[in-house]
Amino acid sequence: MLSTHNTAPSFFLSLFLFWSIIEPAGANELLIEDVTLISPERNSPLNHAYLRVNDGIITEVSTSKLRPEVIEGKQPSVRVDGRGRYLIPGLIDSHVHLAKVPSMTWRHKQQHPDLERSYLKQQPRSYLYFGYTSLIDLNVFSPEAIETFTAQTLHPEVFTCSKHLDIANGHGMMEEDVKTRLLNNPNFLYDHYQKQHLNGEYDLSQHTAKATVKRIKDDGGVCIKTYYENGYGGSEMVDFDIPSPQIIKDVAVEGKKQGIPTLLHANSWTSQRVALLADVDIIAHGMFHWDEYRHEVEVPAPIRATLKEIASRGMGYQPTLHVLDAQRSMFDANYLNNSSLEKVYPKKLLGWYRSDEGQWFKSRIRKYLPRHLHELDDEAMHEHFSKYYQHNVKVLEVLAEYDANLLFATDTIIGQSYANAPGLSGYIEMQAWNSAGVSLRKILQAATINNAKAFNLEASIGSIEVGKKANLLLLTKNPLKTVEAYNSIEWIFINGQAVARQTLAAD
Repeated sequence: MLSTHNTAPSFFLSLFLFWSIIEPAGANELLIEDVTLISPERNSPLNHAYLRVNDGIITEVSTSKLRPEVIEGKQPSVRVDGRGRYLIPGLIDSHVHLAKVPSMTWRHKQQHPDLERSYLKQQPRSYLYFGYTSLIDLNVFSPEAIETFTAQTLHPEVFTCSKHLDIANGHGMMEEDVKTRLLNNPNFLYDHYQKQHLNGEYDLSQHTAKATVKRIKDDGGVCIKTYYENGYGGSEMVDFDIPSPQIIKDVAVEGKKQGIPTLLHANSWTSQRVALLADVDIIAHGMFHWDEYRHEVEVPAPIRATLKEIASRGMGYQPTLHVLDAQRSMFDANYLNNSSLEKVYPKKLLGWYRSDEGQWFKSRIRKYLPRHLHELDDEAMHEHFSKYYQHNVKVLEVLAEYDANLLFATDTIIGQSYANAPGLSGYIEMQAWNSAGVSLRKILQAATINNAKAFNLEASIGSIEVGKKANLLLLTKNPLKTVEAYNSIEWIFINGQAVARQTLAAD
């Protein structure tokens, strides 16, 4: 019997259990016994709970001891002693980009293919190490990368928005060659409200809101990702087309008809007001930029009114505090000394990040900032990003006050910061939410049932209920008492298969 009572199992015992459970296709039945069950749809924990899982599906939840089923031709039941432990649903990160390797450009990948391979092999395990059993990739930059991810023996379940839906020559295409970008983005949307100029001849009937949304749905997308970017609150020059609010609304309307949510990349006060005008389902970023109120310290009344409207509509909101934290962490001399990085990054890659070559992105960040900021030292740069980070924290505080529909999301791996560590970024984000005053119950809900409902996945994941997948976490600490509980995982259950946490670590 698998026992987690009193002390965590030793590494070698866990390794033995890991292979004995996973490698031979596992037992068909799993019993988790005498555990404190914490699920977001329940008003309070279920003490001394017993859980039965058959073929990866939860089939029984009880406060009475369950007898193992003996079925001819099947493996004996695996029994987990849950005394003194807490069982919660597997976590969901609803904003990831799995095709990226932190701090590695195309050139770096060509020069260090071994580092890229080691990262891609470890990436799914790193998400699992911190309890993320489901991920939603908002833009499939590379179908091959998704296939590599899901080809690993152990990996979180992956859902996608398929290829992003962007207007022709929009923000999502800004780094691509102007001559080929439309060919490389077949889901591009023609914004007829502003009669866009196109590079070439196209059948515009295939680039309407109706046609592009249908392609995403037919391609298996569970969501639509589009953009309203106005130059990061006006801090950078805009060299891409900005969509009209009307065309975004057309997309949101078609999404509702197809039964899939529309997410809008919107990180400024202006763009989040556009999100309200267009009536999108989810705002895919926090409000990093306060536009004309950028020098304010507290949330001004007009922005507070916008946030109140977002909350009152029940619109999904992804604060993504980590986006700016990952930027400012490049200028934190102590960041790479975080011992948790050794759990999620291969040793040689972590060593490369500490090299002069691996530090290249610091100078790139300065290049994109206004000229008067180019000469700031690292401490001043850290403070510069902290100002915007604190704006986002203040916005989150207000949204929590208004009981907004918060959705847990990190936006890893985007940008080129090595602080975009898979899995660990989620734990850091949770700590930041907790420091901002978001209750521990709301954090659990945001990372489980809220995300599942927002993406129409609640029939299979997001809570511990009969009929749902057995994607579960066994913790030594109570997540309703301390946010550190999310770093106290002992066992991860993936479709009912038990995996000892320490076997997933990169070290």
